[in-house]
Amino acid sequence: MSKIKKPQYTFVLKENYLTTIRYSENSDLFLHCFVKNENGEILDVCQRGMFSCAVFVSNTLSRFNLIETPTANIDTLMKELEKCGWKFTNNLKLLKPGVILVWEAQKKSDGKMHKHVGFYLYGQQAISTRSPSGVPKIHHFQYNGDRKIVAIYTHPFLRE
Repeated sequence: MSKIKKPQYTFVLKENYLTTIRYSENSDLFLHCFVKNENGEILDVCQRGMFSCAVFVSNTLSRFNLIETPTANIDTLMKELEKCGWKFTNNLKLLKPGVILVWEAQKKSDGKMHKHVGFYLYGQQAISTRSPSGVPKIHHFQYNGDRKIVAIYTHPFLRE
């Protein structure tokens, strides 16, 4: 009896990663992120998407094993990126679909300064969670000049 050879398939990381980012627009998956504080209280740190940008980016990266631990904090995410092989640059000429953008801090409704993080798509487009909806939206990568990019993180797999 002859064996029937099954086709071999290989997961194509880059294409799946970029497609997930692009089609995450309007997804409400990132509106909530629950943590337990030192008193054992469970808190929603995203506050219905108000502070969900790091959750959006880190959960997407974690899904593809591009970081080890998802987080709701941008500074923690930046450390995790560097630990996991992502390279920092501030050179806009190195923008490629899928790189991570960190925008300058701005004062938010809680009165505190907050950075913002999202993904570069292509051309002049990026995607990040947006207030007041709290869901990922496609927008100008520099908010039409209103918000400066302070960090770009790229990964070797994006160069393939």
